[in-house]
Amino acid sequence: MNQSTVSSDDYNAVHQMYPLSPMQEAMVYSAWSGMDNKAYFVQYAYRGEGELDPALLRESVRELARRHDILRTQIIYERVTRPLQVVTNESNAECVYEDLTAMTDEEQVAYIDSMKRRDRERGFLPSDSILMRIRVFRQQSSRFTLLWSFHHILMDAWCVPMISQELLHIYAALKSGRHPAQRQPQPYSRYIHWLERRSKQQSFDYWERLLEGYDQIAALPIRWREAKEQTGKDNYRQQDLIFQLDRFTTERLHDVARANGVTLNTLFQAMWGILLQRYNNTNDVVFGAVVSGRPPEVEGVEEMVGLFINTIPVRIQASDKVRIGELLRNVQERMSASLGHSYLPLFELAAKFSANTGSRKLLDHLFLFENYPVLADSQDFGTDDLGFLLQMEEEFEQADFDFNIIVVPGEEMRIVYRFNANEYEPAMIERMKEHLLAIATQIADKPDMSVGEIDLLTSADRELLRDFDRIDQAEQPTGRLMDGFAAQAALHPHQTAVICGEREVSYGELSRWAGYIAEELRRRQVGPNDKVACYMGRTPLLLAALLGIWQAGAAYVPLDPDYPAERIRYMFQDSGAKLVLTDAANASQLPTDATPLLAGEIIDASGAEAEPSLDGHNVRQEQAYIIYTSGSTGQPKGVMVGADNVQYFFAGVSERIPFPANSRVLSAASVSFDIFVLEALLPLWKGLTVVLADDQEAARPDLLNGLLARHGVNVFQTTPSRLQRMLLADEASESFAALDMLLVGGESISVELLQSFKSVSSASVFNMYGPTETTVWATAAEISGEGRIKIGLPFNGVSIAIVNPDGREQPVGITGEIVIGGPVVTQGYCNLPDLTASRFCALPGRTANKWYRTGDIGVVMPDGSLIYAGRMDHQIKFLGHRIELGEIEACLAAYPGIRRVCVLHQVSANGQPFLRAFIETTDPRVIDALPLFAADRLLRHMLPGDWVRVEQFPLTPSGKLDRRALAEIPMKATASEADNPGIDLQLVDQLKALWQKVLDTQDVGLKDSFFELGGSSIHAAKVEIILESMGFSTEPLLLYRYETIEKLAKYLNALSTV
Repeated sequence: MNQSTVSSDDYNAVHQMYPLSPMQEAMVYSAWSGMDNKAYFVQYAYRGEGELDPALLRESVRELARRHDILRTQIIYERVTRPLQVVTNESNAECVYEDLTAMTDEEQVAYIDSMKRRDRERGFLPSDSILMRIRVFRQQSSRFTLLWSFHHILMDAWCVPMISQELLHIYAALKSGRHPAQRQPQPYSRYIHWLERRSKQQSFDYWERLLEGYDQIAALPIRWREAKEQTGKDNYRQQDLIFQLDRFTTERLHDVARANGVTLNTLFQAMWGILLQRYNNTNDVVFGAVVSGRPPEVEGVEEMVGLFINTIPVRIQASDKVRIGELLRNVQERMSASLGHSYLPLFELAAKFSANTGSRKLLDHLFLFENYPVLADSQDFGTDDLGFLLQMEEEFEQADFDFNIIVVPGEEMRIVYRFNANEYEPAMIERMKEHLLAIATQIADKPDMSVGEIDLLTSADRELLRDFDRIDQAEQPTGRLMDGFAAQAALHPHQTAVICGEREVSYGELSRWAGYIAEELRRRQVGPNDKVACYMGRTPLLLAALLGIWQAGAAYVPLDPDYPAERIRYMFQDSGAKLVLTDAANASQLPTDATPLLAGEIIDASGAEAEPSLDGHNVRQEQAYIIYTSGSTGQPKGVMVGADNVQYFFAGVSERIPFPANSRVLSAASVSFDIFVLEALLPLWKGLTVVLADDQEAARPDLLNGLLARHGVNVFQTTPSRLQRMLLADEASESFAALDMLLVGGESISVELLQSFKSVSSASVFNMYGPTETTVWATAAEISGEGRIKIGLPFNGVSIAIVNPDGREQPVGITGEIVIGGPVVTQGYCNLPDLTASRFCALPGRTANKWYRTGDIGVVMPDGSLIYAGRMDHQIKFLGHRIELGEIEACLAAYPGIRRVCVLHQVSANGQPFLRAFIETTDPRVIDALPLFAADRLLRHMLPGDWVRVEQFPLTPSGKLDRRALAEIPMKATASEADNPGIDLQLVDQLKALWQKVLDTQDVGLKDSFFELGGSSIHAAKVEIILESMGFSTEPLLLYRYETIEKLAKYLNALSTV
């Protein structure tokens, strides 16, 4: 019978037609949407001892099908208004017999295994004319294997032992010459007709109330596989982990259930919900539970064969303070109500409510409690009347989920984790077993405990996590912060300390410069706890100024001249800086009311050979610097870093990173970027040479390549974004040839980028991790490009913990917030006591007194590696800079006529990240004015590349801003050159070719935004440099003002006609 049509001859063979059950509809929907012939495939393998008559077996199967309509059923769902199941008069089940007695035992086993795999690969589609197959392999005269497979759409697990026994009764009767005398069961259609009378709308209303406000997917531990073995036809590799609760624990759990008036099913659902809450860092989770679906009001439902089960959402909500008994009663009460509405197809529920979670699916996995009646000795079939004995040997079922938990009641509760081994690591599944056992044991021991008292950490977890607490491995610093540099200057006064451009400055000379500046600062009453701002270009004077400030016992406040004037003013005023050190090139542009103090004039006035005074060398320094990072309030926040913090950091990173002797270290980071401390100051404590990129070189990756090659740099620290731009240059191989060590951090590095670097350099690569609040880096891992990208173990003096929102440490393999403790944790935020109190905190029972909550998500893997897994909030790493999207939003929202702003970090079609600003306003002129408004107030890397006007922001069903809906707003359409007859087409072609080369894309339209195509501030700088080399006069932020080919061409054409 064709799946789409039923001919007149077919109608003569049709016994009955009726609709599908909810679960059957879900299976048809799955097949229709994905055409996966392996989903919902069930296979049982039995080992047989004795003689089986294949002809008698075929007749027994036909007789069994005559008794049960579902075994003569086919499904039609194409070109019909509603899927139907068609019951034919005769069974068309496939029953095949093969004689393998000519093979050796080994050949038989190999052949049967291959046939099992082939049978699974063949699978079933619901529309197939044959939905059940039986294959018998005769191995010896008294030994055989029976393989039984069927599509789950025919029946559920409740039916398997029932019809297995019935089939054997029929076989025994026919073997003895008797007619099978059994009562005719009620047909499956009776249940379907009962379903048709149910009100769907009432059930939809119930589920809407139950799921109100739920907006996430309760997932199992992230699928951390080194390499997924998903290739074509073998994308599902079933693996079972089976474990048991001992009899004593099982009995105590029974007691807990009875004492609270709930079922064991309820108890295990609650325990599973607690586990999911810990895994997902929330107190609100939803998972799918399979219900039997056999309504007692339907006559004969217990003996019916068919698919009755259905999957319904189970919502577990419990704060840490809720007692176990209260939770159990709540779960039971909610489940009792849900069972009255358990007949809706899951795909309809998912279609209605999965928008809340932003996923096609509402559920991540299934929970099954096998509470159906099991016939005596149901896994061993056979009597003397049969002439053989059957024993189940293997069970395989591929569902629509990659993970199922199956709970089997008994004197010892048996639990099965059935999972796709191509998706989940068996080692992680093993830990999940230990976690569930821990919950069960603790509830059995202390049934009146609260949810928050449950501890998931196993002894193996604690042993592995011990390696992430290295506070006791650090020595207390002795002496002052400046002692390290002073010692190097005394030992090697003539050794080169800094190279910048054509200038080389020795340690002795740099020390004298710093001393002169320190003397002048002390004369101006600068001392411990004072702050001195530094507003200077990238020259050796910059390093002398920073060292001089430290030598005076004060803290420096770096002000990058490239920053917007308004931001500079705020940082100077907020920090409370007493003075501003600057240079001749930048003094006139200083955007503060403070009187500038020129570092060069101080040094010149002191005399080239005069030795600075040593007065004040023994002054105890409290603070080292204040660095401002992006802040969610619209203003940057100043991180106060202590002198002890820096000393601990210097010691920790030096112990971990083996800096080669006599190294040359390239410094290209902004002085306002905390990694500058490692690349420009730490080398001076170790007697190394700093190659300081000047202002122009630091802005151009191509010039940095030249610096690397020209000066034989062998240690380089950079962000992945900058590294990627440098690798695009033709001279990349030559540039990185002398490099011994690459330190990369500030944002995530991809395996592809790492491998690209490894293709041109043999240097060791260290992945660095750590926020400004913990003094530059806190961990490091040497990475090779193989497997996961790790962020490594903490430095000596640093402790790392992965915690849930309540500060409780997470088990190995479970994500949580990365918190960092130890003496590298800084002093807090300048003038922000409330924010400091919320982010710098204590963790009970831990050795560190103060911890910093990073907002980063991390996980410790079973192999002992630490993995970075993203941000908890909307703070991002972009082009190596940490950005609070809220700061950008707050800045833009200050413009008149704007109701609300949302800024998203997105990826273009060619894989490049960029920022999009969505503006809720009714005034279209706002969008045209905003780019210039933002350029005057935000750092260049914080400027959005795309501006979208939205008259009214979309909301989620729970009333929150729907960021996903905003992200799906398409980019602006392109236009052709024919729409612009007055434009210079030759210039357009030149610009197109330039953008195609810089952005590595061929799809560039006249009205495409440079940033929508994947352009960043680095790309923009490269375009401006190339345009200048072509003879065009450019201006700052050129591509932010003229972001399309059309606008840029008109601007450049106007310049050429002036």
